[in-house]
Amino acid sequence: MGRQLLIPDLPKGGHPIRRVFIANRGEIALRVIRTCRVLGITSVSIFTEEDAYSRHVSEADEAICLGRLDGEKVNPFLNIKLLVEVAKNAKADAIHPGYGYLSENPEFADAVRDSGMIFIGPTAQAILTLGDKRESKEYLSKHSQNVPLIPGFAGRNQDPLELERAASEIGYPVMLKASAGGGGKGIRIIRESGTLKAELERAQSEAQRSFGSSDCILEKYIEAGKHVEVQIVGDKHGRVLSLFERECSIGRLIRYEGAGTVEFIVDVTAAKFYFLEVNSRIQVEHPITEEVTGVDIVALQLFVASGGKLDDLPLSNLSQNGHAIECRVYAENPQRGFLPELGTIHYWQPAGPNIAREDETRYETAVISGTEVTMSFDPMIAKIIVWAPNREAAIRKMVAVLAHTACVGLVTNQLFLQSCLLHPAFHDPSYTTNFVGLHLEELLRHPYAESLEGIANSLAAIPAAYLKAQNAAFSQDATPKKFQNSPTRFRNQRRDKVNKYTQILVTGTEKNISTDTDFLAAVVERARDPRTNLELKAAARLTAAYTKISDLVKASHEVAASGNPVKVRILSTTSLAGEESRESTYRAVGLVAEVNGARIVGTLVLPSDASTSTTDYDTARGLGLFFHVPAVGTWIVMQSFSLLTYIESLRSTFATIDKGADEGTVLAPMPCKILRVLKKTGDEVKVGEVVVVVESMKMEMTIAVNRSGKLRCGLTEGQAAKEGDLLCSRHGGDEEDKYKLYRAGRSRILTDNNYLRRSLASHPQSTLPHCTLTVQSYHVPSDSSLPTVYLHNEVFCSLALGASALVAASAVPRVAKDAKVDYAGFKGLRVKIPLGKSPLEVEEKLTGLVAHVVNFGHGEHLDVVVADENVDSVARILEAEVIIEDVGAIIAEEGEPVETFAVPSESWFTAYHTYADHTHGGKGSKPAVLLHGTVHAREWISTMTVEYLAWQLLTQYGSTASVKALVDTYDFYILPIVNPDGFVYTQTTDRYWRKNRQTVSSSTCVGRDINRNWSYKWELTGGASTSPCSETFKGLAAGDSPEASALMKHVNSLRDSKGIKFYVDFHSYGQYILWPFGYDCSYVAPDDAALNSLATKGRTAISAASGTRYTIGNSCRALYATTGDSIDYVHGPGNSTYSYTIELRDTGSYGFALPAAQIQPTVKETWAGVVAMLQGI
Repeated sequence: MGRQLLIPDLPKGGHPIRRVFIANRGEIALRVIRTCRVLGITSVSIFTEEDAYSRHVSEADEAICLGRLDGEKVNPFLNIKLLVEVAKNAKADAIHPGYGYLSENPEFADAVRDSGMIFIGPTAQAILTLGDKRESKEYLSKHSQNVPLIPGFAGRNQDPLELERAASEIGYPVMLKASAGGGGKGIRIIRESGTLKAELERAQSEAQRSFGSSDCILEKYIEAGKHVEVQIVGDKHGRVLSLFERECSIGRLIRYEGAGTVEFIVDVTAAKFYFLEVNSRIQVEHPITEEVTGVDIVALQLFVASGGKLDDLPLSNLSQNGHAIECRVYAENPQRGFLPELGTIHYWQPAGPNIAREDETRYETAVISGTEVTMSFDPMIAKIIVWAPNREAAIRKMVAVLAHTACVGLVTNQLFLQSCLLHPAFHDPSYTTNFVGLHLEELLRHPYAESLEGIANSLAAIPAAYLKAQNAAFSQDATPKKFQNSPTRFRNQRRDKVNKYTQILVTGTEKNISTDTDFLAAVVERARDPRTNLELKAAARLTAAYTKISDLVKASHEVAASGNPVKVRILSTTSLAGEESRESTYRAVGLVAEVNGARIVGTLVLPSDASTSTTDYDTARGLGLFFHVPAVGTWIVMQSFSLLTYIESLRSTFATIDKGADEGTVLAPMPCKILRVLKKTGDEVKVGEVVVVVESMKMEMTIAVNRSGKLRCGLTEGQAAKEGDLLCSRHGGDEEDKYKLYRAGRSRILTDNNYLRRSLASHPQSTLPHCTLTVQSYHVPSDSSLPTVYLHNEVFCSLALGASALVAASAVPRVAKDAKVDYAGFKGLRVKIPLGKSPLEVEEKLTGLVAHVVNFGHGEHLDVVVADENVDSVARILEAEVIIEDVGAIIAEEGEPVETFAVPSESWFTAYHTYADHTHGGKGSKPAVLLHGTVHAREWISTMTVEYLAWQLLTQYGSTASVKALVDTYDFYILPIVNPDGFVYTQTTDRYWRKNRQTVSSSTCVGRDINRNWSYKWELTGGASTSPCSETFKGLAAGDSPEASALMKHVNSLRDSKGIKFYVDFHSYGQYILWPFGYDCSYVAPDDAALNSLATKGRTAISAASGTRYTIGNSCRALYATTGDSIDYVHGPGNSTYSYTIELRDTGSYGFALPAAQIQPTVKETWAGVVAMLQGI
């Protein structure tokens, strides 16, 4: 309801408005209806069949159906002729456009007025001049030159080449905007020219469908900004009221009439503000202004539209009172990249009056219990507004209101909103528009995880206890049926105690109900991946599941969670009804319970006819339940089974797991409509290539393939698809064609897992290139206007540091090439590190079983490459899951390295290259930026990344001012390959080799981990291995690898001249930005906050460029302890100002064998991140 608002009567003698036609839907239509009701105005709403049960239909005085959206060429809400005709037939005096749709369309405003009706909004000229982003900028540049305009391009030429030229002049990043748009539609952030064309097409398509115009403009994107809006209202008499401003000169220039919003962006870094646009209609956020001013803005719209004078109203002494916050509740899943969610709201109930006082809380929504949220409309389903005397009180109130608002059955962003409000950075007034990007990782965590730690696993015991009591009440004699868990007509089962009443509740998400073999007898188990028991076939897993539950039931556990008894007491139950409801098959019960002494309040939502006595125990359907718990901030989904139906439900799941899923399929991620089919059957496609463009909830999304191969795609544009529908798949004409990607160059499966320990000391080293220096023309540009970027080859023999700094390659014993290792049939496993054990201890335990340890994930797991015959042995020792089914296939998909010796263009970054293609040398004299890759031999993507950085610096120097400024300020030292012979070995012999190829005098094992060999804290233990056979062997002495030795001399040389300003050691994989120091997790460096701040800028830029999520943190605390590593040395003895390790894509699906199709996305997002960090220094 909210605070009491000023609603002025319509003026006498003005243009009478008795019937208002609302050319919109949903919550804004309902908002207009409620003000009309107070003023005694008849409201006429419109709807389509898909929206027939919306509140704006039931609460309007009259409602008119416009037919169906599905199949119509023109959206009825965008059909000007239709809307005007229907309004005239309804005898409307005026049309209110709401927001979105045609609310800022000057043709609609003219058509309404030409028909003799009142358009409740500005004139067509005012909309055209200020409502259109392009027109408003042109107008202000001519008539009000004192208004600061954000740098941009507002020309009418929509040719992609022209826009690319303009973007280069503006300087990336830029923001692409629909000229007639609003509400976030038709907006894209562009960080480099290569993505502009594709994003322009998507933005134009989205804008055309949402606003009827595809025109777009460009603006400079402000990374750290504050969005400031000023609400205005103008009348027909030249008076414009700017709330909290005495006047609005912009509005007066064009005689603005009606409600609108003037928007500005404040560049916090530069301390400047710029005019953005005028929204020439009522704004989504208008309730905030209403709550702090006490004025009904819709009523003001109606007042001025009927000829009223603002000077006649008591508005001269308006002041802001208190603080208001609005939260938009969206049908979207933050955990799935904020993809729209569709489904049914089984139960809708606002927070009660003890939490949300009616005069301080208001809900703007058209949903009710039973509302079906479809792909036809915008995903915003509600707005919640709270008022309080100050900001902190408003935040606390909004958190409570969100937690107690029950929107059950549909996934929304409610929990994410609570995370935002509770985050410490939100309480700091200095936060900017990049708040979510900066803190996304923390915001996606459960905000109440710590407080729920003791009871989270036991919450499902409450519905279980309630259902058990219900079963007893429904049963005629209150005695459990002894053979309830037996199939009907099965007469030979032995009488067993397990046949007493048994109920199993499985918790998880609705789309991922548990199929684990750890259950709750008589109750509950959290959903987990059934593949934990890989060594068992389907039948064996089913038997194990049945036996485990039987044992628990026989032990007479009343209620158990994860095998532990839980004491539950239901204190009270209350039958509930939603605020309003259409015919629904669900009912709600309020429960107050005590679980192990803790009092829990919640709402159980279950099928209307549900009782455990009526469950069909001869099927595997189970009973769907939802439990909304304010202490959790959201609802939990569960499935209730009898023992028999639960085991039956597992049968098909386990069988599917044994068979294996087809990863070559492309499925619809949600119900959607096919907009464009970009590839046809028979086309060859690569991993990550977009094949289909779809629309859902007025948003356009692309869908890419997850495997390379030939495509089979039978889609037609305009076709509707349900979630999970097959859109496309890979195929081949015959067996050879189907599997050629996986069998190319393969021989027998290598079964000798001790091959790493073969004696190689006697091999000559002359077969590998150690000091080859190939100069490529693109590295030494002949155009003197371009900068010189120093691109070095292997650092131990080609850095121009003088003879004393070099290590002769011939002085270092190396080993030569073996027969190529074949990884066909090898699997990638993620092995859990037991509590209290270190990664090094687990690595030692797996000696002889794994081919390579490839990643030490956060100290919680190891990723290892294992021969197929050793998978069961590893799984028996440690908890493990398969993350790569066939390592050989992944390597084949990566593509073979090519040797071109050509002058590189952007096409260079579409394949991996040979060692000879990557080398050059030079030196400079300005403050240094030092970037290098492939310290670990198998990390090919790091080589491509640092070369891409060099290429961008060279090619953008003459065209992009921001890049020129960077190159003019620093000398860039680019070292693509620090570990040359190891790198060559990965291409000729063993793709997963990590170390260099240096012999070890005391061992038959080969190589040192260069990144554990630096002379700083090398002597400490726990962060590297002393075993020569380990992947992290630190060497026999600090700096005894020539690579680390030469790099340290190079670092010292730069330190002693102009100093090192910025250093990055690029690695893969894991998606981290890490800073020193790694040798002690308890030590916090004095500049830790500064390093964190700069890393945050990099993470934000990467996320904005591609959506890829990076984790940032101190290397020891965020990942694991390391000793003798590069960033500790460079930041410590090397005295670098900013030092980082960046772990590139991905997080384990491909690991080091990242497909060639992933090179460009990876290097481009990294370029965006590095540039943002350099600019942030």
